[in-house]
Amino acid sequence: MSPNKNLIVVGSGELGCRVAALWKQSHPDATITLKTRSYKKEREDKWRAAGFCCLSDKDKHKKGEITAPYVVFSAPPSGGRHGAGEPLSIAR
Repeated sequence: MSPNKNLIVVGSGELGCRVAALWKQSHPDATITLKTRSYKKEREDKWRAAGFCCLSDKDKHKKGEITAPYVVFSAPPSGGRHGAGEPLSIAR
């Protein structure tokens, strides 16, 4: 059994998507979740077609259900409502 290499990318702009794509190349069996603040259907459709899971503010009911041993935080601190504390709350 291979170790769990699942990843959550918080802030899926250009940097976050690049990290996700590289992670997918290295760990093709991993579940990779791209977390954004806002929901955009076209963006989510594109990411799902590429094999990623998506999470945005419209998915607040899923809080706590999505877990992964690896988290990359690539959103600007000013972009989140919780500021610098946001990475800690997401990682829990």
